[in-house]
Amino acid sequence: MWCAAPPGTEAPEPWTWWRDLDRRWSRIVDRHAPYFLGEARLYFARLGDGPVSADPALYAELKGLLPDTAHGLSSAGVASPGGFALWETALEPDDRALRRFVVALTSEADEAASAWAWSDRGGTELPSLARYLLHAAKLRYQLLVWQRDSRARTLRATLESLSAGIRERRAAPGAKGGPATAQWAEQLAEHLVDARILRSELDTLRRTVDIASVNLGRSFDLTGMLVPRGPFTDDRALARSMLERLDDELGYLSAAIDKAEQSAPAKRETPMSADDTSTAPTRDRADRARNVFVVHGRDEFARSQMFVFLRSIGLNPLEWPALRARGGNASPYLSEVIREGLASAQAVVVLMTPDDIVRLHPDLSKRPAETLPSMQARPNVLIELGMALMTHPTGTLLLKLGEQRPISDIDGLNYIDLDDSQSCRQNIISGLRAAGCPVDTMGTDWLSEGDFKGMVAKMRRP
Repeated sequence: MWCAAPPGTEAPEPWTWWRDLDRRWSRIVDRHAPYFLGEARLYFARLGDGPVSADPALYAELKGLLPDTAHGLSSAGVASPGGFALWETALEPDDRALRRFVVALTSEADEAASAWAWSDRGGTELPSLARYLLHAAKLRYQLLVWQRDSRARTLRATLESLSAGIRERRAAPGAKGGPATAQWAEQLAEHLVDARILRSELDTLRRTVDIASVNLGRSFDLTGMLVPRGPFTDDRALARSMLERLDDELGYLSAAIDKAEQSAPAKRETPMSADDTSTAPTRDRADRARNVFVVHGRDEFARSQMFVFLRSIGLNPLEWPALRARGGNASPYLSEVIREGLASAQAVVVLMTPDDIVRLHPDLSKRPAETLPSMQARPNVLIELGMALMTHPTGTLLLKLGEQRPISDIDGLNYIDLDDSQSCRQNIISGLRAAGCPVDTMGTDWLSEGDFKGMVAKMRRP
């Protein structure tokens, strides 16, 4: 929001325009504020003739005109090459969603200040400052999410405690495992899945922070504006601090995961016979290596034929009822079943079938093509694809059937166009082998099993 007096207006006594406008705006947006990515309010002061400098005395004079809620530990002033000065009214806390700025200018700098902060001669393009503040809001929002949701320290402590307990039991004289150790091992496996997912989420968050940091510098030329304790310097310092802290957290979490994986015992920890001792762990690993979790939408024919093909090459596509039963809960949450499937699988096959008709609202696009109806996979497929890429980044195969709307967030991700050709089947097999699955192609059934030719989804149109 931009708070400014009408052009050519003399300030009345008492001068309350900023306070009145701020109060009215707050009444409008306060109930919606929790859903904002961020908010910035700019208070413009047009001064008399002469150059404007970032003088602390000038800000002290203007500060008294601000709403009471705008006061805090203010930033140093920043002088713009356009002939105006800017201050942020409060530099704390780091995760502040609402930011307030005072901009002082003369009539000579009116056009430059307007183009920089509001609108360039009535154009609709996002002005430089607004673009900058958008990326800064993304940065501070990521900090809020990280502080709210990260469980890295708790997960690390849990992994280290369970790992140490298992190692102690193994080292004890005459240790042969048993139900207690098996229970600890099961808990360790569950927490390892959570830790791997969190590591992927943190890695994504770090990438988002890195992108926002780069985009801050691209919004406009910051030469001469990165003054000590200035608002732009504060944003840059926050980005650098977040990247360093995220690197540390990822490093410590990865170390804890590695240690836990080394400590994790074989799944079977109950006393075994001499004949079983040497074969059971190998058999458990071999069974898991055959498991494939298939992500699919509403196209039951496509799902069933993919299951037929996977079985023809000696693999075990995980059935949904069996996954539900594994958790020991008669009515598990959907997310629990998906997590069980991902944890039990060596590889993930994502079937992107054109099931939904979608289009972008005309208000949100300048390109008419984006507002036309097009085909897209079901939302659950997109969500589970994201989960699969976090838990199986090198073991996820993306299979696309028919014409679909491009998804910008996965641009550059390799996918296989699903058809009935031998090369398509070989590409799927190669991907599964690369993921560590023991594919069996000794016979010729795999060349025909699974009716990919009969999949009518490739002909679907809006």
